[in-house]
Amino acid sequence: MKAPLGRILAVPNLVLCMLALFCAMSCIFVLGGLLPTYLSDSPIMAKQLTVQQIGLIASALGFGGFVGQFGIPGISDLLGRRITSVLAFIGSAVTLYLFMQLGPTPTSLFGMLFLVSFFSLAMWP
Repeated sequence: MKAPLGRILAVPNLVLCMLALFCAMSCIFVLGGLLPTYLSDSPIMAKQLTVQQIGLIASALGFGGFVGQFGIPGISDLLGRRITSVLAFIGSAVTLYLFMQLGPTPTSLFGMLFLVSFFSLAMWP
């Protein structure tokens, strides 16, 4: 049975969840597509990171997302889904900002990108 679009959009939690998922997906898709360019062509990082280091840093997207898709839903079983989702969304925004502030240090870039992916991909399930 189909529900009219007006009834679907009248549920505030559903609209909020759609917006949060849109932000999380945008974060991951933009990072996945543009991260190598950012790390190789930005004025801060240019000529300071090797291709191997960029590949290692980019792998944090997969590792963080894998751990996050188990970790955050597990935490939500303890704290509740709403508060966990809000905290994951805030964690994603904060860690993405901190990632942009880092210099060309592969280990810190990997760690922060791991956290960005941990929080962003965890909101999908």
